[in-house]
Amino acid sequence: MAQPALPTVYGAASREPEASKFVMILKVADLSDQLNKNGPYTLFLPTNEAIAKLPENEQQALFENKGAARRFALDHLITGKAVVRNLRTLPQAPTMGNLDLNIHISARQLTVNDAHLVKSDIEASNGVVHVVDQVLMKTQNVQLVQSEH
Repeated sequence: MAQPALPTVYGAASREPEASKFVMILKVADLSDQLNKNGPYTLFLPTNEAIAKLPENEQQALFENKGAARRFALDHLITGKAVVRNLRTLPQAPTMGNLDLNIHISARQLTVNDAHLVKSDIEASNGVVHVVDQVLMKTQNVQLVQSEH
């Protein structure tokens, strides 16, 4: 009996009910088509709970602003297929959004930045998906400057 075809990275992400918010962000970012083709990609898929921890205004921007959604989504994607055994050999991996992911291994847990893998090695035809419990973002040092008028 033939094996069922593997879903794409986007298809695999869409099948994770606890990550439906990020799938919506991928649509706003106009990345769903790209993740249905091409590759290989590794997607670190944040849970709905992880996204809900963001400030309300940031969440709103991710669902309404293509640029914000795209920057956010690309911080969760790396080029190439990195299953857990490959991640164990990488101390760092740059994302497609130019975020350096720091990969740490303890006795039983692999973390990417401070995010724990909730589910790992979800196979896709054009890569792999790992569900994580936190969003992966650049630390923003924003300095407010008042204009003198």
